[in-house]
Amino acid sequence: MQTFLEHIIDDLTRKGENLLELTYIVPSRRVGVFLTRYIASRYDQPIIQPEILSIEEFVSRESGLEIKPDLEIIPHFYKAYKSVEGVQAESFESFLSWAMTVLQDFNEIDRYIIPTDRFFTYLGNIKELSDPHWSLEANPTKMVSDYLKFWKRLHLYYEALVDECKKIGISYQGLAYRQAHELIMNNASNLKDNYVFLGLNALNTAEENIIKELLDTGKAKIYWDTDQYFLSRPYHEAGNFLNKHFNTWKYFERNSPQFIGDNYSKNKQIHITGASGNLTQVQIAIKKLLELPNNELSETAIILADEKLLIPLINALPSEIEHYNITMGLPLETVGYSSFFKQLVTLYTSMTNNGFYYKDVQALCNTLLFKTVLSKSSNTLQNKIHQENLVVLNKQIIADVIDEPWSKLFEPLNKPTDLVKYALEFITHAKNVLIDQKNKRFELEQLVGIYEVITQIQNLLSDYPEISDYRTVEFLYDKLISSKTLDFIGEPVQGLQIMGLLETRGLDYKNVIMLSVNEGTLPAGKSTNSYIPFDVKKEFELPTYSDKDSVYAYHFYRLLHRVQKASFIFNSDTKSSIGQKEQSRFLVQLINDQENEHQLVIESYEVPNEIHSRELISIDKNDHLINRLKEIAQSGFSPSALTSFVRNPLDFYRQKVLRVDQLEEVEENIEANTMGTIIHSALEELYKPYINQVLKKEHFKLLFKQVDEQLQIAYYKTYNTNQIPTGKNKIIFEVCRKYINKLLQLDLETIEAGSELIIKSLEKDIRAHIDHPELGIIHLRGNVDRIDLYNNQIRIIDYKTGQVKSNQLKIKDANYQDIILDYEYSKAFQVLMYAYLYEKEYGVLPDQAGIISFKNFKEKFIKFSDEQLDNKHQITVEILDQFEKQLFLLLSDIMDPNQPIIEKTV
Repeated sequence: MQTFLEHIIDDLTRKGENLLELTYIVPSRRVGVFLTRYIASRYDQPIIQPEILSIEEFVSRESGLEIKPDLEIIPHFYKAYKSVEGVQAESFESFLSWAMTVLQDFNEIDRYIIPTDRFFTYLGNIKELSDPHWSLEANPTKMVSDYLKFWKRLHLYYEALVDECKKIGISYQGLAYRQAHELIMNNASNLKDNYVFLGLNALNTAEENIIKELLDTGKAKIYWDTDQYFLSRPYHEAGNFLNKHFNTWKYFERNSPQFIGDNYSKNKQIHITGASGNLTQVQIAIKKLLELPNNELSETAIILADEKLLIPLINALPSEIEHYNITMGLPLETVGYSSFFKQLVTLYTSMTNNGFYYKDVQALCNTLLFKTVLSKSSNTLQNKIHQENLVVLNKQIIADVIDEPWSKLFEPLNKPTDLVKYALEFITHAKNVLIDQKNKRFELEQLVGIYEVITQIQNLLSDYPEISDYRTVEFLYDKLISSKTLDFIGEPVQGLQIMGLLETRGLDYKNVIMLSVNEGTLPAGKSTNSYIPFDVKKEFELPTYSDKDSVYAYHFYRLLHRVQKASFIFNSDTKSSIGQKEQSRFLVQLINDQENEHQLVIESYEVPNEIHSRELISIDKNDHLINRLKEIAQSGFSPSALTSFVRNPLDFYRQKVLRVDQLEEVEENIEANTMGTIIHSALEELYKPYINQVLKKEHFKLLFKQVDEQLQIAYYKTYNTNQIPTGKNKIIFEVCRKYINKLLQLDLETIEAGSELIIKSLEKDIRAHIDHPELGIIHLRGNVDRIDLYNNQIRIIDYKTGQVKSNQLKIKDANYQDIILDYEYSKAFQVLMYAYLYEKEYGVLPDQAGIISFKNFKEKFIKFSDEQLDNKHQITVEILDQFEKQLFLLLSDIMDPNQPIIEKTV
């Protein structure tokens, strides 16, 4: 089938045009590459390439202004803004918070040739009326006044920026469009008469008026790439723009649109495939690719609606694909090394006078760049953080591990310019390291790109030395790196083509494979970056999200005009973002469209759920394992070890048998276990002087006064630091104080109620051994937080910083087997084991065993209870006999050499 570009060349040739003397205006440079190839094929000798311009290049040339990226315009915008506001101007940092969005709106206003005086007056009035009481207030607040003033003065900022840009010959995109529009509309007769516009669709007002003027004056021809199917269905969004052009342009009252095909409805093979995850999408795409004949690869395109899949796709291409070309650049922000500078900025944003927050240091050490050039030092430093439980790291701590020149990165800097300087030095050193290594070309390209971005930031900081906020540097980095790409080298017209959707404009392929055809990606949805309200956009005919959806629809369906085989793959993973696990509505339209000859196949590929599909792990007890269990039995089983077996035997095996302690995170916040340690330690020191004494009311006057001192000592001891708690730690430190004071208050109220209270021991380590009838001697151990005498009754008390409720300590219907079958009864098991050990060690039954929950003080002392007994809270010989019976069964399960360790689902 003839391609769109071939049809144009044939038509121009039939009309006797000299192909080499025409100026072609195309949707993208990519189209220009193929157009040149088709033109050259019509000549037997080498040719001088005709002039081929993208629409933006054409506009820039005719405007006489050099279009610059928005971020390069920002400094000039700030200069213009200051010329308006004078000494009242905001700082550059504050200006940045709104300037990028305003510049985007200026772009829209200019591209659509909006009368600026009327627009800004209308916008200011709308903003004032949007909250009526503001305009009716006799004395509005400064915030309200500043807000309204901003909208009233926006036109002044616009005019000042336009003057500044024209004065130095540069432009943001919209200004160039307005300038070109003005010049061409007034001087079209002076232009050449050899323009050919081709493959365009959605046009802004400036483009539309320019093209209409050139057509009406006979200076141009235009070729559209559309299909009768969409033009005959006004409701179809793929034809929205072209239907509008054909129905409203006077030129088409006397000329037929060229070129309207009739190919979409013809027979095509279309596969729609749901894939559970992005990697599965890539696997399916490769499978579809390998099903094609080798001689069709140069007529095949893989299109990525989501550019993040580019690297996984490249890595998955099989060796059989010898030739391929990547037309889309790889966004620099998606490559591994790009996170380095962002993490570095975060490190300094959170820095205090004491040093660097440990998580920020870890995050920097874990960036790919840092690990590539300083792998050993990175591991050493992170081990040091964990081993010494470091929350804050000063320069000296880091310098002990990381040598010069790398350690300069952790200097206590005073301003962002120093940060940028040291980052550039680090990247230079990193480049030198990588140059000496083999096969690091891609990594070096990343570094070059990142170096260029940071250098741009350095130049901006040089121009604006008042920038002192590291977050502004991060903002600049995000903006710059999001627009920078790494370009791939390849043969542009040979082999498989890999591209984004926009690169397909004007091009045709026999086979198409598109990935990430999901709602929210294609089309992209309602996200917008604009201060202009929706109603104002509608009033002035500025584009809205529905117009952008129509652009996506056109590009999607245009691909199907001349294709023979198309595969559309979408991510059906239920873990995707809300809305983005759904297939695109374009696919739903294809499925429901019965008015064509398409052969439609709908498929689904799911990755098996590993958690539910795999068999539970079972481990036989070999001699080594049995010997390790005997070692544990000799040193003593603790309640926590036994309840971990109840919860999941595999956890017990890993932690107690293999002794694989998962690397604990440094507790920069006082988490539950460490908070318990601090509280226990402080309470022990507070009550220690009063052990074996009858507690009196006057004791508590001194105890309450000593809380802060003992709490600080416990905190410093636990964290091996003399730093005062700050931030979240300060808050939780106060929670610890509250808990301790509440416990003291609870004991004081007990005494004031007339009860006698004597603390017998604190943090008591108790041990016992049992003679198991089958297993022999087994040792048991436990640490009891508190043993006291309450009105001559012995109480075993365990403190819990977490929430505990009374039902967790109840045995109903004499079902003692629950304590070794159900982890929900782990609290009951624990206090019964303490009571059991106490009786074994002292030969005396405790009267009660239970828990004081610091998150449930209203229940005070939560006692173990057997709901079958009249005196349900009393620990009896029968209760401990029942416990011993279950304990023996549990130990048999653990120690029996013929009983494997079987994983539980948790």
